[in-house]
Amino acid sequence: MGGTAIAVTYSTGIIFVAFRNLPASSLADAGSIEKSFAVDSGLGCVTAGLIADSRVLVEFLRVEAQRHRLTYGESAPFTLLGHALGTLLQQFTQFGGTRPFAVSLLLGGFNAGVPGLIELDPSGATIGWKAYAIGRNRRAVADYLEEKFTENLSEEAAFKLAVQAVAEGSPTPFPPEALDV
Repeated sequence: MGGTAIAVTYSTGIIFVAFRNLPASSLADAGSIEKSFAVDSGLGCVTAGLIADSRVLVEFLRVEAQRHRLTYGESAPFTLLGHALGTLLQQFTQFGGTRPFAVSLLLGGFNAGVPGLIELDPSGATIGWKAYAIGRNRRAVADYLEEKFTENLSEEAAFKLAVQAVAEGSPTPFPPEALDV
């Protein structure tokens, strides 16, 4: 699984933070490694796993979000998009000639103005969270989030919690450019 990725809900939004495994070469552009993505207005996600698979799934989410917007004239509820993506992920686990997507996602958005978060794993299973981590060292980071998370965090407090949680899951100190926020 890829580098640690975290999402934390706060009173009026969601913070997405991902640890990018920076290439050893100084010639590589760290900014080209995307782990957090805007899906639509008020919808975003963070991924852990194969970057190419992440891009395919994010594009699927974007198309579904636009399809919903064109059909209904409103943003798609993130739970609806999560269900659609979960169905796609699950289908790729059962047909010959295909392989499961090697990526997990944390998809966040708003339902009736309330921020929420869904974890999707490669099997297509979904579960809702207030704060969670995926990727490398996710268990230690999730334990840290469970210990430190409180309801109705401010945006600043949620950001600090997310960055501290990534640091908790990192075996070594990392430069700021290793974070995708």
